[in-house]
Amino acid sequence: MQLAIPDAKMEIAVLNAQTAEFSKAGILRQLESKGLTEDGVSAVAELWEHTQIITGQTFDIGKIIVVEILNFSRANKNWPIDVLLGAAATALGSMAPCLHSILVPIQSTSSRNSEAIMTITEHFFSLLAAIFNVLEDELVTE
Repeated sequence: MQLAIPDAKMEIAVLNAQTAEFSKAGILRQLESKGLTEDGVSAVAELWEHTQIITGQTFDIGKIIVVEILNFSRANKNWPIDVLLGAAATALGSMAPCLHSILVPIQSTSSRNSEAIMTITEHFFSLLAAIFNVLEDELVTE
């Protein structure tokens, strides 16, 4: 998927605005209720805190990723949350290498990433990966 820089900036701004209503505590409770282990919850809590500056504006990158993973889990209710979380982190880290370092802690939540779940995961996260790939040169970690 190819995006122009202005389109990617618009998409990330929209995602950032859409995640404003979510609370860290609420999301972590939802993940716990879905059966995510304590280590997994801690890894997600760490990811939540990551921000990036893109052309002078701070974006809640970790929060965006966590909310998208939760959306992914809602769309794939038959898969255990640890499998979905691990697959999402692995797919995003490989499709958008600029995210790899912040996703490492949640990649280890599951070692059960089958080919089927990876295909579904890559399809679900292709737009998000495309956004970060286009904006990679403009990302500044805070």
